[in-house]
Amino acid sequence: MAGRLLRMEDIERDYHRVVNLSEKDIEISELMNSAYSNRSEALNDVCDRWNDYEEAKSNLLKAKRQFRKGKIDGDEYQWFVDEFDYRKRRSKRASRRYKDANIEIRKLQQGKEEIKQLLNSRIFSEDDWNST
Repeated sequence: MAGRLLRMEDIERDYHRVVNLSEKDIEISELMNSAYSNRSEALNDVCDRWNDYEEAKSNLLKAKRQFRKGKIDGDEYQWFVDEFDYRKRRSKRASRRYKDANIEIRKLQQGKEEIKQLLNSRIFSEDDWNST
C-alpha cells in the first residue's frame, strides 16, 4: 500500500487541531472587528484634533499680530501659545492612536493568514503541525 495508514488517535488529534485553529480564527475575527471599530474612532478623533490644531494655529497667528501691535499683553499671547502647544500634542496623540490601531490590525491579519495556511496545508503531515 503506497499511502500511510491512519490510526484513530491521529485522526482525532488532527481533528482537534483543526477545531482549535478554527476557534482561534473566530477569536481573531472578533478582535479584528473591535480593532476596526477602534481604528474608525481613532480616525474621527484624528480629524477632529487636527481641525482643532489648525484653528489654534490660526488663532496664534492672529494673536501674534495683535501682540506686535500692542493690542494684547504678553500673558494673553502666552495663553494662545499654550493653547497651540496643547492642541498640537493632542493631535499627535490621536495620530499615534490611529497608527497603533493599524499596527494591531496588521498583526491580527497576519495571525489569520497563518491559520489559513495551516488549515490549507497537508493536515496529516506532522511537519505542518509542529509549529502549533
